[in-house]
Amino acid sequence: MAWEDNLQDCSFKGVTFPVLSVEDRGGHDVVQHAYPYRDGVETEDQGLKAGDFQISAFLWGDEYENDLADLLAILKETEPGELIHPVYGSLNCQVLDWRVRHDADGVDQCHVDIYLLEADEPEPIFQTLNPRQSAAAVVDSDAAV
Repeated sequence: MAWEDNLQDCSFKGVTFPVLSVEDRGGHDVVQHAYPYRDGVETEDQGLKAGDFQISAFLWGDEYENDLADLLAILKETEPGELIHPVYGSLNCQVLDWRVRHDADGVDQCHVDIYLLEADEPEPIFQTLNPRQSAAAVVDSDAAV
């Protein structure tokens, strides 16, 4: 089975577009601890970085301006959305940046470079209980004894 058999149509928030290339970056978040009078550093791995994706889209044809308008409309939205990556499939991503390039030699076409960052849903650091929930928790803990 070859990679060409597994590629998926690329889309973001339901808008599908043809892709020329995809570049993915990853790595580890690492804290470096340096100490005086000591060569080198100690490293502390903080886990994987969020996936970083650059997608080069190519729009062409008599209706390319409408396709470009649809794509730009979703890229301008502020909230993260579903990216269908051609290789990895469904990912939740935030748009960081985009560039649209028109060339004089390319009539009725444009290139769109889209930069996205994998985004998780934020988790609350503290769960605030209202007084009734706190009282119910105390009663439940007394009943368990």
